[in-house]
Amino acid sequence: MKIDLSCPVELWQYAMPTDDDAECTFVMNNLSDKVVVSVQVALACYDQEDELIFRQSERVLGLKAGVGERFTVVILPSEWRGVEGVDLVIEKVWFDDSTIWRKEEAQMAHYTSNALPAGRALDELRFVAGKDAAGYPQMQEEVWVCVCGRANAHESDRCCRCDRRREAVFASFSRENVTHVVAAHEKKLSEAARKAREDNNILQENQEKQRAAKRRKRRQRIRVLTALVIVALVAAAAVIWGVPMVQYQTAMDLLSDGHFDQARAAFVSLEDWKDSADQIVECDYQKALSQLNAGGEEALVAAESGFAALETYKDSADLAKKASYQLGGLYLEAGSFEAAAEKYQALGDYEDSAEMLMETTFRQAKVMAESGSHIAARVLFAGLEDYSDASEWVKKCTYLLGQKHMENGAYESAIAEWETIPDYEDSAELVKKAYYTMAENAMREENFANAGQWYQLAGDYADAQAKGNDCTYQHAHQIKAQGDFIKAQELFESISGYLDSEGQAKTCVYAQAEMLMQAGSFTEARELFAQVADYSDAQTRMDECSYNLAMAALETGDTAQAEQMLGEIVDYEDAQKQLRTLRYNLAEADRENGQYESAIARYEALDGYKDSKTKIRLCRYEMAEMLLSAQDYAAAIEAYTALGSYKDSKTKLEEAQYQQAELLLEKGEKDSAEELLASMTSSRAKERLNELSMEEAADMEKKGRLEEAAALYDAIGTDAAEERAAACRYQLADQIKETGDLPAAARAFEALGEKEAADACWDEYYGDAPQKAQDAMGKEDYFTVVTELEALERSSELNALYQEAAYLYAEKLYDEDKPYEALPFYQRAVGYRDTKDKKLERRAYLILGQWESTSGKEAVFNPDGTCELLGEKLYFRVNNFSVFTGTDPDSMTVTHKLSAIDKNGMSLRDISTSEETVYKFTRKGEFDLPSTQLPLPEMTEEAIAEETPATEENDESVL
Repeated sequence: MKIDLSCPVELWQYAMPTDDDAECTFVMNNLSDKVVVSVQVALACYDQEDELIFRQSERVLGLKAGVGERFTVVILPSEWRGVEGVDLVIEKVWFDDSTIWRKEEAQMAHYTSNALPAGRALDELRFVAGKDAAGYPQMQEEVWVCVCGRANAHESDRCCRCDRRREAVFASFSRENVTHVVAAHEKKLSEAARKAREDNNILQENQEKQRAAKRRKRRQRIRVLTALVIVALVAAAAVIWGVPMVQYQTAMDLLSDGHFDQARAAFVSLEDWKDSADQIVECDYQKALSQLNAGGEEALVAAESGFAALETYKDSADLAKKASYQLGGLYLEAGSFEAAAEKYQALGDYEDSAEMLMETTFRQAKVMAESGSHIAARVLFAGLEDYSDASEWVKKCTYLLGQKHMENGAYESAIAEWETIPDYEDSAELVKKAYYTMAENAMREENFANAGQWYQLAGDYADAQAKGNDCTYQHAHQIKAQGDFIKAQELFESISGYLDSEGQAKTCVYAQAEMLMQAGSFTEARELFAQVADYSDAQTRMDECSYNLAMAALETGDTAQAEQMLGEIVDYEDAQKQLRTLRYNLAEADRENGQYESAIARYEALDGYKDSKTKIRLCRYEMAEMLLSAQDYAAAIEAYTALGSYKDSKTKLEEAQYQQAELLLEKGEKDSAEELLASMTSSRAKERLNELSMEEAADMEKKGRLEEAAALYDAIGTDAAEERAAACRYQLADQIKETGDLPAAARAFEALGEKEAADACWDEYYGDAPQKAQDAMGKEDYFTVVTELEALERSSELNALYQEAAYLYAEKLYDEDKPYEALPFYQRAVGYRDTKDKKLERRAYLILGQWESTSGKEAVFNPDGTCELLGEKLYFRVNNFSVFTGTDPDSMTVTHKLSAIDKNGMSLRDISTSEETVYKFTRKGEFDLPSTQLPLPEMTEEAIAEETPATEENDESVL
């Protein structure tokens, strides 16, 4: 049978035309979650031979079938004569949201109906599953079929017709479970009958208790009758006197006393008096609440229904859930698992309903497992995943199913079950046992093929390995004797370590190769001989195949195949000679065709055969010639370089290099071109290089980069270049002169030998300063000489005059006991006479700087005549070995004596006290006189001359 699983409408029932009614009636079921408003169907009618008589398409409008509702489609056939069979196809379905389903979008699935024939089995199934049950659920190849008979897609977890859960359907309505439930019900009926008999036997003993109970019931009836009388009286009063208040109060009293139905009737009779309508709802609410509190299945069902009808009144919605929850608990305890599951599932996340749903399924599965319904139980346990120990129960059910299959002789089914739980108890061992049992049975039937396979699968069980190998070995020999060498080879290889199986496998391969070789299939035969190259003469036979293939390839002109085959032959007839000849001819052909790389590779592989070495150099030369002609100068250079002195390769190399340089110049890669030309030895290259350099220098000269141009002209070295270099430097000297840097211009002209231009620069630069200096020098006005020449860039003559004046003026100041005013002048004359070696070595200058004693005392002597000595700030001066100190320059006295002093250390004796302490000082840092600015005293030379010089001892030596 076929079914369209995507069709949102299914055919439920149908009625064919009769003598009284000519219409076809079809009852359909809406399976979708939308309202169906129209359908289009096609009615096909067939004759007795199943041939199509006619096909009639109809669209039915005006429908309004809600979700899950059934509706009727009526079609009047255009004719009915000879019709023996009909087929109804649903082509389109329209919904109220304007969407349309079309048949061409559907997929047809095959299934087999599970319908049971009328009888005891169907009655038992409907007793358990309900009146809509059609057959036991089935899992088929393309669909699963529900108990209601509807086929559903595998991925659907609910039946699209009856909305039952798939897991619940297979768990509850399998043949095993139905049998179990029916048996349990019958047992319950039997137990009930037995209990009734027992109750009857003790009836006499309980008569007194029953009479007491009757009395209590009688009192209860009296109370009820009294209430009814009251109601009747109130009603009479209302009729007679028309007093609604009395009737209202009576209804309220009945409600308070718990007589909800009577109270409701009273309020209904009051119609809209006061809040009677609200009180009617309250009566329903209180009645449902009392039923909820009373408990019990019947009361809870009523409470659930009552609260559901009240919808949003007070907390009715929550109380309806509470009633459903308690019903679920009752059903669970009573063993009505399916009913309990439906309740808990409908409750969703109410309290612990989700947990209770799993608990219900768990208990149901456990009962099934304990009663032997292992398949259904396993389905339920598997759906619970990690709940409680469900996973262990899945394994247990699988294990027990395997045992049942094993007991029934269904060994493969048992193995299939146990292999899914290899680590559970002794499942792995039982799998081996099952394989062993199957193998033993096959062995008795002399079915060596299956027996050997199953013994091997039995692994280390008993003597399975030995028996398996033996069976396979015997079977392989049988197959080999029949000429099926391929199959025999596979069998021998599967037991390669047993007896001579490995050798037998090789004989099978060899036999296959021989057969192929005899048939002329040398390629296939060669591959097989290669697999057993160490067997018998397989290597020789393989070479023979290769030789035959090579010769055939040569005949067809397939030289590549021939070369490959000959190259793989170890030693067969004249194969090596044929190979060398072939490769030489191929190399010659490649050279003639200009395929030099390939030709060279082939000649090299010949390892000196004939004139192959000579031909290699010839190929490389011809390839270089070709590259040069093709203007691929870079590659030609590389090729000629490798050839060395072969033929005219050196000359051709120079040509290729020169042309490559010219090509680089065209591309603007001048640096690379010059580098290449510089590496060449030919005069042509050198001349071209000089041309390029001259062009570059001329460009620099044009752009005003005269210094760079002159340097480049110098590097070129030609007469023309030297002439241009001098011209550049003359321009540079002129430019320097224009900037006003006359000394630099003078020196530039001097370097060019342009004495006249140089003298003009010096004259302009010095002006009358040299004459003033000469005049002052004649007057012994040394200070004026120094100040006049100080800021000038002096010539050698003027510099000598400058140093002499500085020296003489420093001597004059020192003689006037002004050593520190003299210091900057001595520094300017440092290269003159004994200034550096003697004058600046005086104690007055050696003492300057920072000192530290061996005891950590510090002293600092500054060139301005101040010092910081042993933590005291003072003025000082040094006269021979005496050190004068004081708090001001005019009151200094001799306080210390220099016992010894040099650039690195001094001994200073304190004579200011009677103790005469001696301090050993070491200079901090290297000795270096401080640089000083040239002093410019305000007083005139005459004032200086009038000062009275201080007396200084004559001994200027340094100890």
